[in-house]
Formats: sequence, C-alpha cells, structure tokens
Amino acid sequence: MCGIFGAVEWQRPLDVDKVMRATDSLRHRGPDESGFLFDHVRSASVAGRNCRFLGEQAAGVWQLSFGHRRLSILDVTTGQQPMTDASGAWAITFNGEIYNHQELRSALAAEGATFLTDHSDTETLLLAFARWGPAVLPKLNGMLAAAIYHRDSGRLWLVRDRFGKKPIYLVHGQDRLVFSSELKAVVSYLGAAPPLDVDALGDYMMRAYIHEPRTIFQGVVKVPAATCIEFDLRPPGGRMVEQRRYWEFQPPQTIDDSRSEQDWLEELEHLLGDAVKIRLMSDVPVGAFLSGGVDSATVCALASEHLKEPLRAFTISTDDPSSDEAADAAQVAARLGLRHVAEKCRLDPHSLITELVTTFDEPFSDLSMAPTYHVAKLAAREVKVVLTGDGADEFFCGYNIFGSMTQRTALERVPGMGAVARGLLQRLPLTAPGGGFITRNFPRQGLGRYQDLVESPRMLELLEPGVAERINPKWPYLEELWRRSEGWDELTRISLLQGMTYLPDDILVKVDRATMAHSLEGRAPFLDYRVVELTARMPARLKFAGGRGKVILRRLAERWFPASYLNKPKRGFIVPLKDWMQREMTDELDDLSRCELLSRGQVARFVALQRRGRRDYSPLLWRLVILNRWLKQWQAPCKP
Repeated sequence: MCGIFGAVEWQRPLDVDKVMRATDSLRHRGPDESGFLFDHVRSASVAGRNCRFLGEQAAGVWQLSFGHRRLSILDVTTGQQPMTDASGAWAITFNGEIYNHQELRSALAAEGATFLTDHSDTETLLLAFARWGPAVLPKLNGMLAAAIYHRDSGRLWLVRDRFGKKPIYLVHGQDRLVFSSELKAVVSYLGAAPPLDVDALGDYMMRAYIHEPRTIFQGVVKVPAATCIEFDLRPPGGRMVEQRRYWEFQPPQTIDDSRSEQDWLEELEHLLGDAVKIRLMSDVPVGAFLSGGVDSATVCALASEHLKEPLRAFTISTDDPSSDEAADAAQVAARLGLRHVAEKCRLDPHSLITELVTTFDEPFSDLSMAPTYHVAKLAAREVKVVLTGDGADEFFCGYNIFGSMTQRTALERVPGMGAVARGLLQRLPLTAPGGGFITRNFPRQGLGRYQDLVESPRMLELLEPGVAERINPKWPYLEELWRRSEGWDELTRISLLQGMTYLPDDILVKVDRATMAHSLEGRAPFLDYRVVELTARMPARLKFAGGRGKVILRRLAERWFPASYLNKPKRGFIVPLKDWMQREMTDELDDLSRCELLSRGQVARFVALQRRGRRDYSPLLWRLVILNRWLKQWQAPCKP
C-alpha cells in the first residue's frame, strides 16, 4: 500500500522540488521508502533521494514525473517504485495489491516475460499491462490505483479497482496534468486550493459526503471506480483518448431458484474462504478489525483456518453500554483463539475534528469515521495489514435501508394520505416538528423513496441563499443506475445503488483515509469481485427474509458461533454528539455564525433549539461544524 503522485507539464518547466514536496505530503501512506521517476526533464542532483531521469528535456515534448511513497508489504527487498520494465519503455507507480498476481506471473513467464524482481505484484501488473493492455484489468483480483506510462507512444493510463478501494484525484487542463492518491498532494503541487465546486458542496450538505467524480474543488475530479482513462501526451496539453468502465455489477437475466440453500452456502464458503486466504498474502504481519458483528467475526474465523499463529484482532470499546461491542468481540476472540487487543476509546471533539479534517481533505461527516480512525491507530502499533468486514452490508443486505425500501408503512396504505402528507412537508419550516414522521411514514415510490432515505435536500436551506440557488441537486449517476436496473428484484437493485455510490463515496473513502493516516493497509474479503458477483446471482430470500438481512451469511457463521450471538440486534459505536454540543463544542457552534457560506439566521435558529435541549439537531450541526473547520484549515474562500 502506498501513496502515488504524478505530474505532466507541456508549457511550464516541470519543477522537481515541487514534485518531491507533493509526494512527501503522502508520507503517512508510505513511510518506508520514496522514489521518483522523470522523463524529458532536465537532470538534477538531489542528494539522498531515489531519483531516475529517463530522457533529456526537449522542446515541444511533454515533461513527466512519477512520485511514490512506499508502505513495504510484499517483496520488501526488490519491489521499489516507481518501477520500469527491462526495456525502460514502460513505467508504473502503483498503490494497492494484486492478490492473484502469481497466476498472472506464471502466464507471463510462459510467454517469455523477463522479471527483474523476486515476487513483486507491481512488476506483474506492469508487465501484464504492457503485454495485454487494458484487457488485463477484468482479470485482476485486488485493489489498485495505478498510473502506467509508455514512453514510445506517449500514452498514460490511470486505473482504479472495481469498487474504488484506492483513490486517484486528477486535474487535467491549462497545459498540465496532475494526479495523486490524496487531494493534499494535488493542492501542494498547484500551489493554492482551487475555488469551491458548488455542486460538490450541495452533495456534502445533502449526503454528508461528495460523490465521484466530483471533489470539493473546481477542476479536480476523482477517477471513477472500475475505470481506465487513457491519455495521449503528444499533443500540446495532452488529450484524453478514452474513459472506459471495465466492470459492472450485473445479475443474470434469470435468477436460478432451483438450487438448494446448501448448494449456495457451500459456494459462498468456498469463495469467501478463498477471498480471505489470498488476502493473507504478505511479507509482514496481518491482523483484523473485530467488532461485535457477524461480518468481521466471519472474516476472523476464516482467516484463522489458514494461519499457524493466532490472528491478531483489534477492537475499541466505549463507556456507553448501549453501543459497546467489546464484550461481544471478546467472546468471538475466545471462541476462535485470537490474540485480542482491545482498548477504551475516549474521544475529544476538538482533537477529533482537527484529525478528521486533516485526514479526509474534503468535507466528510460520516460519524463512523471516528471509531474507524481510532481502531486503525490501535492496529498500526502491531501490524501493517488488517482484514475488514467492509462490503457485507451492501451486498448481503445488512443495512436498515433494505428493510425500509421493501416494507410499506401502515399509514402509507391509507388512500390519499401520502399525497396530502408530502404536500404538507413541502410547506413546513425546516425546524417544524413532524417532518421526520412524514418522511418515514409517507415516503415516495421508486427512486424517490430511496432518495428520501439517503439524502436531505432541505439541508440546502442552511446555506446562504446566493450559494444555494447555484446548486444543482440532481444526481445523474444515481438516476442512471436506477434506469439500468429496471426489472431487477428490489433488493439487488438497492445493492447496486448502495454498492456503486455509498460504498465508494463514503465507506471506502473512510476506510482508506483512516487506515492510511496510520500507515496501515486495509483489505476487504467481502469485496472480492467473485463474492460480490455471487450475491448478484443469489435469490433475494438468501440475503433478506423476515425483516433481517445477511441470511446466508448468518448460516455460514453458524459453523463457529451460537445462535445467541448471531441473533443479537445490530449495534454500532455511538459518538456522544448531543452531549458535546451542550458542553465541549459551544465555541464551534458559535463560530458557525461567522461562516459566509451559511445562512446565519437559519443556523442560529438550529443552534438555539439544540441548546434548549427539546430536540436533537446534533447530526445536522456536526455536518456544519466539519464544513466550517474545513474551510478554515484549507483557507478556502467562503464564496465559491
């Protein structure tokens, strides 16, 4: 796992020092080594740095640089990056892991490929792409964000894995191309933060995160998941040749309902077991996150079957007994013989806000980022790699939204009541009681019903009117996914929406930044594409039945755990926001009135209501506090 950076200039001289500073801003992603590659750039003597200059500067020719910060996990001795092939014509800077690289390496060897490393998956990816081009991407099993360069043709490819586990930010314009694992490196190279993107601001206000390809900055985009972008560097300013998705979540036209549940269970056990096994591939110690839930417990159980020593499992606990899963995690650890490391997590809101704004680079207010950040900090004391349970909720129907979308409320069944209630909701003030009751009991149908559950368009009313009126609240990609999935069963349709939006835009952003902030690599067996494609083929009844999700996953977990554990209600780490707002965060609430992006009158009204304690608006106010602190820390102009 690593941090990658690259810049291409056409008119301006490429500044070697700027490339190094930008790359070094990613040191937390790769503290072990750094490396740099330059092409068509004037050679420079850089003491103590691993730099390679391929070709001399020439008039009218692009100038290219790759930077790399390495977290050494596989082929520690010979896997340094950026890497070139034996001919020097191909180069790569790569962040991720290719779990099936040995199979690909064998196929390459059979075709006469020459290897310069012992067992580097980076070299395997480079040589496979050089030989087979983008056609190799669907054959990869792993996570990746990579830039691949062919000197002779002047071609550059940027590639992300199927689910977007590893990020790439991109700027292309004004005779410049810049990419990186994190926004901070892009801004470092540019020299100043670009203006705010108002539509991205709208995403954040409505959903608590910004969906790809947007970022909070104008002119900076995320390379979408499952996408390969090809650039021709030869024309002045460069030209995008193609942007193509190479994988889609797609169920078969007809679901096979004739197979027995036992058949499906055996296939799941085989595929998930192998997904866990190949994610133990490492030359350094591997551990796992362990909560009290079935996802992480199942991963730990399967991993333990392939290890000679006890798996190290990491848990954080809380003083709130209603959300503390430490006892459940300890029960799992004891049954499996894990080496369990648990620690009490006492959050301080002031330091937490600073850590999160620094770590995430963009406004991002999913509260689960706090426990994820701290369990990653705990694990990083002992290991460089952890297994996680991410992806199970999206594709095995674990979230509450699956039940909410499939169950009609009693009041919704009353003829005509829905239309009356929805009309009333549009006329109620934002602070009026009853709005949540109407939304829960009289939802819209189809995609509108889904949007009612995942976004809050009325949050835009908290923005200064001149800003709010410039925001387009439409979400074209969500609408495209809904149209594409017409005719699917409803649960699989929701999995598509969750897996292609919420997962890459929120969950995987959270996990990547929280782990890499502590130089820790997270691996998600449930996001092995073979497991995900299996869920697309399964009958819905194996994923959700009787008001509960993860039906077949619980059946698998019966191998190791009793029913008393598996039937416990879902819990999660609760951040004491309401208490913070009443005490520790009073200054942060007062400071909201100074943010020029926000409607001071509306915000003051919510702050006053929160302080009276009659209703709890703390999640809403937390979103505003994160935005305000982000604006200050990044010194971004308040008027986008």
